[in-house]
Amino acid sequence: MQPTPPSLYRLLLGPAWASLAPAVQRLHDNPAASPSPVRHACGRFDVVPSGRWWGRLVARCMGLPKPGRSQVLLLAIESDHRGETWRRSFDGEAFVTTQAFVTTRAFVTTRASAPAHDAAALLLIERSGPVELHFRLGVEAGALVFQQVACRVCLGAWRLPVPAWCAPRIAAKASAHDGPDAGPGGADGEGGVLVEVRVHAPFLGELVRYGGVVVPQARRVPVDACVLAKEAR
Repeated sequence: MQPTPPSLYRLLLGPAWASLAPAVQRLHDNPAASPSPVRHACGRFDVVPSGRWWGRLVARCMGLPKPGRSQVLLLAIESDHRGETWRRSFDGEAFVTTQAFVTTRAFVTTRASAPAHDAAALLLIERSGPVELHFRLGVEAGALVFQQVACRVCLGAWRLPVPAWCAPRIAAKASAHDGPDAGPGGADGEGGVLVEVRVHAPFLGELVRYGGVVVPQARRVPVDACVLAKEAR
């Protein structure tokens, strides 16, 4: 059995990790005692589309979640020594991204290559299809804040920078939530995490915003089958 990889978000945040709310830590951490590199969560999300038809069209072309209120979110996060794969299902529709890290000086591909405690030099990279977004992570009042700093288009081994004037912009935040949990199957006795995401595009304005409460689960949630089935289409 392979050992559970170290937490990507612990690495990225460095000492600031200790300032995160416990519920946010649970969602983004790999428990050392876990026999599996996959952790699960579920919840309910509202996805609010752009008020303009061209904004809605661009959002769908980007593979962003479809509009809808109180959508069931199922989430499986798989970790390895390169990073994490986030497999989401919004009411049965797949939205999959991969996450890793990059230094501010050069690209690296394994966590062992990263500086031991230089969290300020590390950025989160999240990729969906050919689009790769770079985020600087921070902690504000116990919440995890994602600040986008770059966008690239990946063509084979090439990563081509997208100028800021035409790049999509994403702002996201994850904070502790102590209210009633909407996730199917209950919360396994743990607090939830309020996730808020907004996606903007130059000249088009807001493309979509989505958010809701996601609850870490001690047991597996049935996200893999529906996500993998859609990936295979």
